[in-house]
Amino acid sequence: MNAHRRKVVLVKTGILIMCLTLLPLTAKNNAELKELTVGGNLNGLQFVPKVHFAAKSIQQNAGIVRLKGSVEIKLVSYTLLADDAEYNSQTGEIHAHGHVLMKPAPSDPRGSRQFGIK
Repeated sequence: MNAHRRKVVLVKTGILIMCLTLLPLTAKNNAELKELTVGGNLNGLQFVPKVHFAAKSIQQNAGIVRLKGSVEIKLVSYTLLADDAEYNSQTGEIHAHGHVLMKPAPSDPRGSRQFGIK
């Protein structure tokens, strides 16, 4: 029984050391991302929704936001993940390239209850 317990402790210690070794790599990848938020105001008579960007490289020029590397674009109703993307702030169009995934934003059950929706 004592030998079995020692093996379990060694396995758990090995897993812990492996996780701690990989932790700086994960933090480094997240720290390299740049962030930008645009919109959330009226552009003339048209409302421009708030858009949050995160990517390794973000460049803005003449109303175009160019994103490269681990792109994440959060809008009100969905989040778009891609390798690269361009966002046109005048039209609201997004052109995504490479591996692209679009996920619905999580709904807030408190908002539904506030309006009597179950």
